Amino acid sequence: MSRVGHGIWLVLKPLLEIALALVVLAALLLVPTLGGENLAVKNALNGFTVTAASATTNGPLVGDQSLFDKETACVQRWAKDPDNNYLNYFPAIGAPEHTDNVRSGLMPCGSFTGDFGSDQNQVFQYKSETTYPGGIGLVVFDGPTAGYLWAGGIVPGSGQYVSRFDPSTGKEIWRTWVSNVNESGQWLALGSLALIKDGTLVAAAGHTFWKIDRQDGSLIASQDQPIEGTPAVDHNFDGMVVAPDEAGTLLIKSQTRSVGCPTQTNNAMSSCPNDYGDAPNSVFVAVDPVTLKNLDSIEINQNVTARTVAVERDGKVYIYGNGAKSLVRVIWDPDTQTLKQDMGWQPQVILKGQTGGASPVVLGDWVIADSNANPSTDTPQCIFSVNQDDPTNTNTFCPWGKTFPVASGATTSETPAAPAVDPETNTIFVNDYFLKGVFAVSLDPTSGAMKEKWSRPDWWSSDYFTLVGPRDQRVLVSQNISADTTTVDIGAGFDYTETALWVNAETGKTLAESAVNPSTAPGSLVNIGYGGRYYTMGNDGSLFIYTVQSCKDATVNVTPASTTSCPDVSSTSSSSSSSPSPSSSSG
Repeated sequence: MSRVGHGIWLVLKPLLEIALALVVLAALLLVPTLGGENLAVKNALNGFTVTAASATTNGPLVGDQSLFDKETACVQRWAKDPDNNYLNYFPAIGAPEHTDNVRSGLMPCGSFTGDFGSDQNQVFQYKSETTYPGGIGLVVFDGPTAGYLWAGGIVPGSGQYVSRFDPSTGKEIWRTWVSNVNESGQWLALGSLALIKDGTLVAAAGHTFWKIDRQDGSLIASQDQPIEGTPAVDHNFDGMVVAPDEAGTLLIKSQTRSVGCPTQTNNAMSSCPNDYGDAPNSVFVAVDPVTLKNLDSIEINQNVTARTVAVERDGKVYIYGNGAKSLVRVIWDPDTQTLKQDMGWQPQVILKGQTGGASPVVLGDWVIADSNANPSTDTPQCIFSVNQDDPTNTNTFCPWGKTFPVASGATTSETPAAPAVDPETNTIFVNDYFLKGVFAVSLDPTSGAMKEKWSRPDWWSSDYFTLVGPRDQRVLVSQNISADTTTVDIGAGFDYTETALWVNAETGKTLAESAVNPSTAPGSLVNIGYGGRYYTMGNDGSLFIYTVQSCKDATVNVTPASTTSCPDVSSTSSSSSSSPSPSSSSG
């Protein structure tokens, strides 16, 4: 590169990164899918195209049916142990929005059907037979034979709906519409969906809850919840969590839109304040899981856009959130049926120049939180551990350092998704959309101190992580954005490609990687199914279904070829695919 050209690039590079951050800030519709960040996606997604290669299929993916009984028995045992934070959900893999009451990302009853000892695996994939208008936001399962999704509100439209689909094909079986915002005037944004212990689907959005029969889609009940102080049409429930109490109380808080702003979708959270002022404070509600009757409702002292978690500790149920001013804790008392904000637990942990983070997670005695859910060009992302009993007892770890530029050369940081945690190994997993790279971080369960375990600078993910399998064969799964993705690709409506990537959670080594496919939304996730099936939610309204196969079991080579591929089964070739290795770390 010429000296002049290099000089121009030095000037343009940070400007382009800032421009990219602003594009994402104004354009990411799906980032708040699970993290609740103040971001939104460009509506060019309506014109999203699927490449010929990605549309190629390998037939319906029925999964390894011999695993169904084992997986079902495993999750039923797992759900009974209160220490696993899987209380009051239907005992099925993927019944909650994201694995459990504390959104850890861990589901040890899920299966990896490849060879855990090597990368000699290939990945079958199948594109759903139904395209879901309005965009898919959430996917849950009640067992091997039925899946459910929440759609609508990702792009502007008339409302939201819940569908049942065939887990092998993604084909829709029934659809139940729950809202029409043209009639109600309600702010249309992504809500929440879970299967609770009585076997019904519960959905929430706007200021309303719905119960749906999972067999036929009939509406069992619906109930508006009280919103005090500001118009209910400017509130949106997201991130429902079931309380670990005897009743399984439904707990949720509202995202808020600036009063009077007409903008729809999650884009309102970032675009409305410029013209309509700051958004109101969030409202927390507690809801009876049988009748949907409101049990209590309180307004807290700040806005909490990211989803919350709930944990039982010392006879109390604590709800943790990442607020605009600080981390927050709300106490649910099932005996008195009351909610109360804990004003003595408001740790302000983010560093100068950082923005607030996504959803917190809980790991033992510690609340784990990240930063920069909105882009920062001042300070890279860090993660924090805060003691549940002493909010002044905090620790900070900054995997990418505390100054720009970072090792990749990036000068912007943004994390659409929360960290994942593995309570069995005291490990935290974290990524950053702009800084790139994935880190595994060890947590000292006594002190809360953190240090690097391994890193993958080549892994580019903006998604939540999913952890599957037993402790000694734990697999970490997320998206891997194609390395040649550019600012133009993202600004043009996320017209780029990515893969689904499976790695050894202990070492970071690649186990399997799919073929490239159209993008999924930043801040979404790889969903766990049964029989080794995994699901991603494409920006084009499609489900992509995957299964991993060991090359030792291969009778055909998959089409399109997956990134980790098998030797030609018609030859005796012993060639093998290569996989990146994690960088070494001294901690």
